[in-house]
Amino acid sequence: MKGKLIALAASGALAMIAAACSQETAAPAKEGMDTMEANEPAAVAGPIRSTGTVTAIDAAAGTISLDHEPIAAINWPAMSMQFRAEDGAILQGIAVGDRVSFELKSAIEPQIVTMVEKQ
Repeated sequence: MKGKLIALAASGALAMIAAACSQETAAPAKEGMDTMEANEPAAVAGPIRSTGTVTAIDAAAGTISLDHEPIAAINWPAMSMQFRAEDGAILQGIAVGDRVSFELKSAIEPQIVTMVEKQ
């Protein structure tokens, strides 16, 4: 009889421990998209500034190629790449070989340059 009581008590204790553990580790219920969005990393808002050297300009196509520094805000290493100018007028007065500062439109549209300024 004593053995049955010990076994019964042990199984009851194990059941309570298992229930307590599952309650502690269970994820809280999520309601709606607001909760999910709050857990995602926030995108960098607004223009992103960097510097680089102009390697090519195609005013007719509205593009500029830059050998740019690392851009930490969007986790880009230094590299050479082509960008599209949001407004072709920002390419005026800039020449190949110029050292420039520039702004990317946003982390969502980093291929668009909104400002290019000779340093």
